[in-house]
Amino acid sequence: MITIGIPKGYLLKESLKFFSKFGVEVDDIPDRKLIFFDRTKKYRFMILRPTDVPVYVENGVVDMGVTGMDIIRERKPNIIKLKDLGFGYCRFVIATDKDNNFDGFKNGMKVATKFVNCTKEFFNDRGIKVDIIKLYGSVELAAITGLSDVIVDLVATGDTLRENNLKEIETIFESTAYLVTNNVFYSLNTDRIKQFIL
Repeated sequence: MITIGIPKGYLLKESLKFFSKFGVEVDDIPDRKLIFFDRTKKYRFMILRPTDVPVYVENGVVDMGVTGMDIIRERKPNIIKLKDLGFGYCRFVIATDKDNNFDGFKNGMKVATKFVNCTKEFFNDRGIKVDIIKLYGSVELAAITGLSDVIVDLVATGDTLRENNLKEIETIFESTAYLVTNNVFYSLNTDRIKQFIL
C-alpha cells in the first residue's frame, strides 16, 4: 500500500484529480475523516495542512505527497521533487501601501511576512539588512497600519492586495504544486515511481 499526503484546502480537489488520471480514484472526499482509501484499497490518503506535507514525507509517515514550491523553498526539507503538477499557481511577491513613497530597498527597513526563510534569503542575496517581522495572520495589515515598510507574501490573483490599497514591487518567485517523495521510498521504488510519473 502507498500512503499519499495531500493538502487540505483549495489544492485537495486538484490533487485527487491528478491521481485519478492513473486510476487512483476515490468515491467521495470525506468531510471530517483525515485518512481514507481509494477504491482499490491500494492507496491510502492522508489529509494534512499544506505546510505539514513535507514533514510527513521527510519522516516517512507518507510515501509521497503534494505540496507547493513555496513551502519547499521555505522549509528546505530533505525530500525529492518528482513532478511539477502545474496547478496551485501563485506568486511570492513584495508589496507595499500605494500611499507609501517607496524608493527602493534599504538597510534597516521593516519587512512583515509568514515566510521568514525565503525573505531572509532574498534580502541576503542582495546584501540588504532588514528587520523581519514574523506574522501568522493577514500580512497585508502590516503594510496598511505602518507596522512594516513592505510585506512579502503569496498572491494568486493579486485581488486582495488591490482591494487593500497595496501595490506589488517585485515578484521573488512563482510557485505551483509538486509531487514529492522521501529518499528511502524513492530508492526502494524507483522504477515504480518513474512509471507512475511518466
